[in-house]
Amino acid sequence: MGTETRGDENYIYIGGILPLMLYRTPAWKSVLKTQCYKVKLLRIQRLINLKMAKAYRMVSNEALIIINGITPINIKT
Repeated sequence: MGTETRGDENYIYIGGILPLMLYRTPAWKSVLKTQCYKVKLLRIQRLINLKMAKAYRMVSNEALIIINGITPINIKT
């Protein structure tokens, strides 16, 4: 687990995955007021965070966000 790997994964997340998830956010921002859509976005971010942290599924989403140093997707929208 070198720092290069974590930096590369953060670079891919910030440069590729996050813009894809946030594309046209103003158009569907009203939909995110519904709890089920917030949960879907957080579920996707959790899967990405698990891969980036190389952690087990037992680790909470909040801990993964802190470990990876990433802002939760529902705050960015």
